[in-house]
Amino acid sequence: MRELILIRTHFYCEATERFYNYLKSTSNRDIAFVCDETNGNVDVGCGKVKISISADTIREMGLYVPSNFGWLCGDYFIYAASQLLRGYDRYWLLESDVRLSMSSSANFFDAFSEDFSDIFAFHVYKAKSNWYWYKPMSHFECDVYACLFPFIGITRAAADFAFSARKEISKTFDGVVPRSERRRWPNDESFLMTTLMANGFTCRNMNDGAIKYITGETFGVGLPKSDIRLSKQDPDGMIYHPVHFSERFTAKADRWLTTYIKSKATAEKMRDVFTQEFMDDFRAESNEQEFALFRERLHKAIEDSSKSC
Repeated sequence: MRELILIRTHFYCEATERFYNYLKSTSNRDIAFVCDETNGNVDVGCGKVKISISADTIREMGLYVPSNFGWLCGDYFIYAASQLLRGYDRYWLLESDVRLSMSSSANFFDAFSEDFSDIFAFHVYKAKSNWYWYKPMSHFECDVYACLFPFIGITRAAADFAFSARKEISKTFDGVVPRSERRRWPNDESFLMTTLMANGFTCRNMNDGAIKYITGETFGVGLPKSDIRLSKQDPDGMIYHPVHFSERFTAKADRWLTTYIKSKATAEKMRDVFTQEFMDDFRAESNEQEFALFRERLHKAIEDSSKSC
């Protein structure tokens, strides 16, 4: 089985370069970038395969283009690659802030090389109506499924089917989904998993076997984890997300703190979230002034929250 690893990104930095080099040297698979270039060219350097996508290229593919498609529609990156690079049986899509804490990434990919399931994902489940992305997809299928999208594997046949289905609802959804709804276009994880499950494709939850690759602490959508810390620790066999480096770490941390402040999180909640380990990560990824400012802002937020109780 020929497999292609796709790195999905809208930026390139030295941490991305290290991640690429790690996969290139240890996976025994071809590697390509799929770059959202809505905001300009993403320079990945010489000698690398790069597929560029933008609103224009997505529109040319016959797909609806929401304003935030680069974040909302990760499945578009799969379609772009699988249509241009047809010589593969399976495509692995990894966001650029994923990290495999393994001496060799082949340890992971080889474990699934004899598994002919159509789609591989983490945290696959049947969604309930209170899930954030349930409603947009419920207009097209009665049973809605969800997964985590930063790390996906999919066969070419499944990608082709999903691409055709996405093009079809691009033509019809405007007359199907009420205009009064806030979220009208199904996101990547709801559309891809639901569409394939509803049409007889086989799904594999990659954490269901004897080997566990993620936990709630290692893999999620919350606070950033330190690329510097993970690059220094001994491999533990786990997969991490989201992992950020330098100013991307600090910017993401600032946004999360702002979110907790605006949502009026309790002081206890903020202490539970912004742990000493997280603060050590922040210190590693920032300079002393940035660290001092963030710590002061966090302490003030905790103090203000305590007073309001």
